Formats: sequence, structure tokens, C-alpha cells
Amino acid sequence: MTRGAGGERLRALRRDMEMWVGPRVLHRGWAYYEEGRVLHIEMQGDTIEATVHGHSGAYNTRVDIANFERSTCDCPFDGFCKHMVAVVFAAAEDDPASVQAAGAYEGVNPEDVIEALSALNEQQLRDVVALSLRDRPDWARHMKISLDRWESTQSARTLTRTMKVEEAAVYFTTQVKQILEQAEGLCEVEEWEPGIDRGYDRWGDLDDGDDRWDCREAVRHVQHWCDELEELARDALIPALIGLGVTAVLVSQWISRFPEEAQFELDGAHDRSLAALERVAALVRRQVQAEAGADARGAVETASMRRQGQPVVQPETGVRRQVIRFTDWIAGQCADMLDLVDWTDVLSSCTLDGAHLRQFKARMQQKRPDFLSSGELCAPAEGLSSAPRPWNDSGRDLIEWWCTLCIRNGEMDEAEATVDGRWSDVRSSTVRRLAEAFSAIDQHEKAVRYGEWALRLDPRPGADAHEWLARIYEAAGLGHRAAASRENALLASPTWARFQACLKDIGTDDLRREKTRLWADAVRRAWRIGLACRMLWEIGDEEEAWRVLENAHISAYARDDDLLAFLHNATASHPARCISVYQRFVDECIGRKSRSAYQDAIRWMRLLREVYMKAGWRRDWTAYMENLLEQYHRYRALKDEIHRAGLA
Repeated sequence: MTRGAGGERLRALRRDMEMWVGPRVLHRGWAYYEEGRVLHIEMQGDTIEATVHGHSGAYNTRVDIANFERSTCDCPFDGFCKHMVAVVFAAAEDDPASVQAAGAYEGVNPEDVIEALSALNEQQLRDVVALSLRDRPDWARHMKISLDRWESTQSARTLTRTMKVEEAAVYFTTQVKQILEQAEGLCEVEEWEPGIDRGYDRWGDLDDGDDRWDCREAVRHVQHWCDELEELARDALIPALIGLGVTAVLVSQWISRFPEEAQFELDGAHDRSLAALERVAALVRRQVQAEAGADARGAVETASMRRQGQPVVQPETGVRRQVIRFTDWIAGQCADMLDLVDWTDVLSSCTLDGAHLRQFKARMQQKRPDFLSSGELCAPAEGLSSAPRPWNDSGRDLIEWWCTLCIRNGEMDEAEATVDGRWSDVRSSTVRRLAEAFSAIDQHEKAVRYGEWALRLDPRPGADAHEWLARIYEAAGLGHRAAASRENALLASPTWARFQACLKDIGTDDLRREKTRLWADAVRRAWRIGLACRMLWEIGDEEEAWRVLENAHISAYARDDDLLAFLHNATASHPARCISVYQRFVDECIGRKSRSAYQDAIRWMRLLREVYMKAGWRRDWTAYMENLLEQYHRYRALKDEIHRAGLA
């Protein structure tokens, strides 16, 4: 494509591109080139004409190799843009000289390159890096990112081994803030240009004019840090736990400063930090269990040494003790109870057992004796009432977290004490957790009490909530209450499966018929006509089922599976009635006069033909189709669909 002086100028332009556009635009242009966004290239002399796929469609880009200042692009960016950079890289790739050179190095193994570099001395290595950066100036940014990552990892590995817990926490706080500053520099934003139609956003809605964020590189930067800390756990378990805990909190706070569009992408960094923290915390718990076993064996040896009058030296460190010191440090960071909200995920991972949980509460109460009843967690006082102030949303968040943590660590008394006396002030989900926990340990009286309380707290309990309470009752041996809850579930959201479950709870046929008629009437009033008919058919009340169906207006577009099941069951005994329903649906679809409506009519015709055939009324089916084709003989599209389906 490029030969002679033109090819040399193109390669020189690629090498010196950063002087024209700066590192940020250079990086984005390289990314566009790597992603294959340069769709078409034509070169005439020193001019490259190309089409580049941008965020809002294709941009026409023109690059002047001899005089880059004359280059143009019809994108909204004012200046030398990433689309021009992408075109230069793509054109240079198509340069025969570049292609020939690339072919000689195709399939090079990175391990071979690393081995070759390791054989160089310091000056030689510096010369190779300098040469690489002259040839590919866009690499400078990537190398700087890698260098920052390497320095952060090395300092973490070197310094934290000898640090005390509190020193490590302070060190990681400083280090993570530096990591996040670097990550913020990797976030890219395409500012909104008024008057430019950018189409639709990621959810398929019209773009409302917000800036566009690209945070992928920032997320990778934080994720790399988390991966390195997880690797550190092999040699320094507690520092890794502390580093990941601090990272999870600071990353969450950092993300909250960004616009919602950017937060959507940055959440990946927070998710990685929490996942890595949980894996390292699992290693810590196993180590604590191993220490406990060793302590038990050591206690026997210590008692023996004391009996023999030998001196006993108690160890000053241990994994459990260091974890407790870390959670004590967290307590010290909470100036008030609202600060504790940021640390809940970390504490959920780091809390070892019930004793540790009680110790943490005692540590918090040194500064805040009222703990979860602190003023900042409660709504403003009203009047002169002496009753406890209700919790605000932050208070309810902490209450739910604390109760969940207590249940997980077997502190059921503490969980109960937290919510008792605040019957109308907690979330239904919090009380449900208590009910499930008591049911699991066969304390069914408490499970029932909390289960009923949870349902009362739910302003609009759905069928799932009633079925959940039925399971609580069932486990407690309260079959009659379980049956009543299942009936409530049926009435809240009627389905055939719930109806079948309710029928099993009724012992006599007479009572089944009586209850079914009541349920069917309620279901009919909720416009679940097909289900009401099917329920009545189940108890043998066929005439009532047909009366309900014939008195209701049901659209062919209702997509009612229960109605289809009812009609299928009724085909053998009431073919004529079924035929009239299907014919009504066919006429409704045809009346819409559209190709898609005709296709819907064909589906109903197939079911209609099946009824005619089962009844042995083949001639009647033929006559029906002849009449239909005659009636709609002007509807060419309908006739095409009928013939295509083989129904004529």
C-alpha cells in the first residue's frame, strides 16, 4: 500500500504520534485500532481516507501523512482525535514493509523474550526499552502502568511482613489511595457534545446526553492489585487480609464519587476485592482452627511442664489475635455508627465466631455505649415520647447486618435482643432470617412467632411469603395453619400448582367442591378465567365451568395456558363448545388485518382442526375452511398463510 518516501513518512508519523495527540488520545486510538474499528482504508499519495466505527456510528477520517495538521475527521471532537490515530496505526499495519517485518516475528513466545531480556545487563536492557518506546510510543503508558503495579506489589511484599497489625492497616490505607488515584487517571470520558445524535445507550434507551465513561482499564488496575494481595496471602496471611479489607472499603467509597454510568463499570473492581477478601478470610479461618487444635495439644504439655516446675512461655502472637486486633482497629476508625456501614462487608468476612463478635461489640461500646441505638441511626424524636426512637434506613441496614452476623455465628440470644421490643421498627427480611434460623435448630415456637411477625411487617405479602410461612408451620407440626397459609398464597397469586396443593389439604370431597367453588369465584373476579374453568372442571362441575367461560370476554391474545388446558380436557365431551371458542379466536385475529395477526389465526386454526378431527367431523372442518376462504377471499396475505400451513 505504501512504498518509498510515503511509507517512510507513515512509519515516522506512527512513531511520533504522541507529539501530535498526547498520551490519552494516543491510548484511545490504539484501542480503536486493536478493536478493529477501522473499517475501510484507501490511500492516494500522502492522503489516507478511512471509515472508523465510533460510539455513534461511522466517522469519515482523512489523514495527511506529509502534513498531519491538515488531517480531518467529522466526529464532534475538536482537534486531532483518536479516530485519526487508529487510521495511522491501521495504515502502518498494511504497509508492506511493516507486514514483512511482522511476519518474521509472528508467533513469538513471551517466555522466550523474557529469557532473552534476562541475559542483558542493566545498560543493555535500558537501551532495548528506549528503542521499543521510540518505535511504539503508545507503549509508554502501558509500561508506566506496569511499573506502578510492580512497585506497589514489591513494597507490599517487603514492608508488611514485619509490620504490626495497626501499622499494616495504616500502610495499606495510604497505598490503596495511591492505587485508586492511578486508577482514576485510567478512566476515560467522552464528553457530551450538544446537537450530536449518539443513538441508544447500553439498555436500549435513547441517549440522554450524559458523558460516556470507559473504566475498563481502571477496573483492571484495581483487580490486578487485588490479585497480588491474594497472592501475598501465601507468605503473609494477615497482611493480605488487612490489605484486601482496606481495599474493599476504599474502593466502595471511591466508586460512590463517580456518575452512575461509571459506577456500573467500576463495580467490577469492588466485586473482585470482596471475592478475594472472602477467599483469604477462608484461609484465615482454617489457620485459626489449626491453631486451636495446636493450642489444645499445647495445653496438655503446658500442664505437664508446670507440674514438673519448668518455666512456661506463652506465645505473644497468633492468627486469631491478629484478626481481632484488625477488627479492633476497624472499630477505632468508626467515629460514629454511620461509619460502621462502610465496614460491614469486611467484618462479615473477618468475624471468626461468636466470641469474636461479642468482643467486637464490647470494643465498639467503649466509644458508643448505646451501640445500635445510637442517635445517628434513629429518626428524629417526635414530641415528648419516652419510647425508643425508630431506626432510620441506615439503622435498619445495620440491624439486618448485625442480626445476620449473629445468626451465622450462633449468637441467637444477641440477635433476639437486638430486635425484641422494636416489633414495628425492623424490616420483614430481618425477622424472616430469625424465623428460619430458629426453625433450623428446631426451636419451632420461636420460629412461628418470628415468622408471623415477619408477615405482619410486610405491607403487601405475596404468594411466596405465604408459602414460606406455610413451611415454617409445617416444620412446627401445625398442619392446619400451614393449610391456611397455602390458601392465602393461592388467593394472592392463583396458579394451578397452588390450587393442587390446596386440594391436598382438604379431606372430604364435599368440602373440596365447596372450597373450590369459592376459590374459582375469587379467581374469576381476578380475571383468571381459564384457571377458574380448569378448577371447576377438576371437581366435575363442567356446566359451571362453561358458564363462566361463555359469560366472559376472553381475547385470543390472552395467552392463557390454563384456558388451553381446560379446552384440551373438554374436547372429548364438549367438542361443539370448544369449536365455538376457537372460531371466535380465529375471527378476532383475522379482524386485526396484519400479517402477524394472520399467523396467530393459523395457530388457533390448527387447534380448531384438531378438535374437528377428534370429534370425527372431517366434513364439517372442510366446510368451515371453504366458508372462511370465501368470506375472506380478498385477503390475499391470509390465504397465503393458510396455504403455507397446509390448512386449505
